[in-house]
Amino acid sequence: MMQKVILALALSTAAGVCVDDPFFLDENGNDCSIYTGTDCKNSPISELGISRVLASCQLACDSCVKVRLFVFFLYSRT
Repeated sequence: MMQKVILALALSTAAGVCVDDPFFLDENGNDCSIYTGTDCKNSPISELGISRVLASCQLACDSCVKVRLFVFFLYSRT
């Protein structure tokens, strides 16, 4: 008979530190600082431009890779 004995939780991120690319300029010549506190997904630039902003200005756009939660169930025989 198997019995559940432990529930273990682990947090992991898929990326390292969340930062803005200091060399990035959008299609209008703006750096990441212009996007701080704005909704980057609705910027008045092209779709490709928005994709580049989200990838390059992760901190300003709050588009960092989110934390993942893993749940492990360990069983033992009784």
